[in-house]
Amino acid sequence: MEPGRVIHSPDEGGPFSMKTKLGWIVSGYHRSGKHAHINVNRVQGEKVSIDKMLINMYNRDFQDLNLSSTKRGPSREDTMWLKKVHSSCTQTSDGHYEIALPFRNEVLDVPNNRSLALRDWKD
Repeated sequence: MEPGRVIHSPDEGGPFSMKTKLGWIVSGYHRSGKHAHINVNRVQGEKVSIDKMLINMYNRDFQDLNLSSTKRGPSREDTMWLKKVHSSCTQTSDGHYEIALPFRNEVLDVPNNRSLALRDWKD
């Protein structure tokens, strides 16, 4: 894994730090007098999910397509419904608008329930 950034020690052979995709790494040692020691006060890694990394990659690679938008467009059925509504919209002589019912199928197979309706109406 290649480091993204390296901070070298001011001393020859002293400790240095590297920034990687997983966070910062402190490596090496520091000699002070007779004792060799190193102090690390804080180590912080950046936690990035694979989903976020993929989204960033696609946004960077396909900037001209504007794929970063999470807004969803209308479905095919929505588009077909809208076309049917627009094509059937008419204005009546009294200023009202009429729109045909946008059924999925133009040919409806509706049973004849006249006898059943008349029987229920008489009861």
